Parts: sequence; structure tokens; C-alpha cells
Amino acid sequence: MSAHKQVGTHQDAERICFSFSAVQKKKKAQRFPRLCGERFICAEPWSAPVTRMPGSLRLQCCRAFDIGNGGSLQNLANVILNSREMRTWSQLRVPERRCREWLLGRLCAKDAVRVLVNEKKGWGLVPSEIEIVTNDYGRPLVGAKLAGELDYPLSISIAHSEGVAVGIAGECRDFRDVGIDIEPATRDCRELEKIILGTSERSLLSMMSRFRRQEWLLRFWCAKEAVAKALGQGMVGGPWGFLVEGVELKTGRIVLKLAGKALQQLPRYRNRVFPVYTGCETDFVYATSVAD
Repeated sequence: MSAHKQVGTHQDAERICFSFSAVQKKKKAQRFPRLCGERFICAEPWSAPVTRMPGSLRLQCCRAFDIGNGGSLQNLANVILNSREMRTWSQLRVPERRCREWLLGRLCAKDAVRVLVNEKKGWGLVPSEIEIVTNDYGRPLVGAKLAGELDYPLSISIAHSEGVAVGIAGECRDFRDVGIDIEPATRDCRELEKIILGTSERSLLSMMSRFRRQEWLLRFWCAKEAVAKALGQGMVGGPWGFLVEGVELKTGRIVLKLAGKALQQLPRYRNRVFPVYTGCETDFVYATSVAD
């Protein structure tokens, strides 16, 4: 892939970050200029979702907060999307907020891929060289052109909620796919427990102090979503098809297995459990998992 320029590591790259502290997010967002070149890492590398995962996995996670500025986002789209992706984005028939989240999710996934590939190959990819497509189940995939030029497979996952987007990328030699999910820690959970938890899971949740009960309920929910994304066929049979079996309060690690319709559709996982790594940082709960 000689056409790609050699650049320094991502630590040396100039960053234009779309993440803000709680105070900064209250300020009027600046208008971002039209970006170009391989030196820009637009999203913020976010280590928390991958720190506790096995060190043998090559994973990179990035996040970005919605700046809520249509003109700036259009400029960003012009730079990070290729022509096919641009057509997809312009034809989205969803609320404007979802369009922005879609774009920022692609930004995060592309930057996560860029960091991984640059660390391994030194190619210095620009975002538009990384096409993100989806399969029949809606799973995001690295486009065929880049995938065919690499000598190892890449897996990506995207999540967004309430103005924040995250993307994770992994070199999946020893596992099939990665999944990530995120939720705001302040989400209204009054109806969530009865919707997503079975009897045994409610017993696990009852062990939590009342001060952390909502956080752990959201961790359970994110864990289910992360495993569903890693398996790549959506939440088959609903949340009750993904059963939380165990919790490590100190580390945030959750163990989950398939049940019901999910197990019927994916019978090869009958005797398998899925470790999920969860946490809470910067007012957001997250969960990350891999499936082989």
C-alpha cells in the first residue's frame, strides 16, 4: 500500500477534539474549519472502555461529543466521508440529531481504525480512505478496499446516545468481532428494569447499594447491547435473550450468556459465556465485549 504516506505515531498527530468537559459543553461551540490531511485525529482517543480488556487484544476506542452546529458538521462530512458515504448521509430519513450522531459515530470508528493501522503499518490514512459499510443486520464493517489491503482482519463497533458517539476498532486475529455500547448515567431508568431484566438478574441488582443501583442497571443494559453487537445479529429475542449471570463489583466485569430466542438462533454458543467490561466515566456508562 505504497500510496499511503508515512507519518508519526498518533501521539504526534495534531488533534481537533469534539469532546468537552461539563463546563466547556455549556459554552458556545466553536465553528471548526474544513480539515484535510492525514495528521488530523478528529475524535478523542478514549482508553477507559478497553483498559481492562485482555492485553493480547489490539483495540482502540475514540469518542466525540455533538457540537450541534450544522455548518461545522457539513464541513466535517466533506472531509471524513467518501462519495458513497456522503450519499448515504445526505439521504438519511431520521431526525437531525440522529443524522449528527451517525456522522460522529463514523468519525470515531474511522479514527480508531486510523490509529490502529498507523501503529502497525505507518500508512497515515485519511478518513475518507476508510469506508464503513453495513451488513444485512446493520453491523458496521470496514469497506472491502481497505480490508483487502490489510494482512489482518479488523472489526469495528459504533454506539451513540444523547450527544456522544463512540467507535471501537480491533485487530481480530484471536476473536471474531467487537461490540460497544454507551448510555448517559442520568438516563431515566424507572421503566428499564422490568423491560430488560429477568428474575435472576433482578436478584443480582438487589446486591447493589441504592446509590449505585441505577448505574449498575445501565451497565447491565449496555452489556447486553455490547454482546449483541459483537455477535452481529442484533438483540435477538429482546433483552431477555442476553442473561447476566455474574458481576464483579470491583472491576466492573459482567459475565453474560445467551438464553431463549437468542440461543435458539445461535445454538453454537449454548455452553459459552461472554465477559463484558463495564464502567462509568464522564457521566456515561459503557460496556465492551468481544465474541469469537
